[in-house]
Amino acid sequence: MKVGDLVKFTQAHSSQPGFEYCADWVGIVLSLFPQLTISWVYPPTHMFAANYKDSDVHMDLETISETG
Repeated sequence: MKVGDLVKFTQAHSSQPGFEYCADWVGIVLSLFPQLTISWVYPPTHMFAANYKDSDVHMDLETISETG
């Protein structure tokens, strides 16, 4: 995963009880250090940026489109 990649939560993550709401989110990686920052878009037209300090979130994400 690198800056500019499009990501989404894995099926394993979003199918867990209480996490179904994020199944259709798509995000773009804005930064990796000092923390992972992702700008998320989700239906119908919502957008927000989130910072993740816990590196374990990387396991819950999959890259759907790489930059460069």
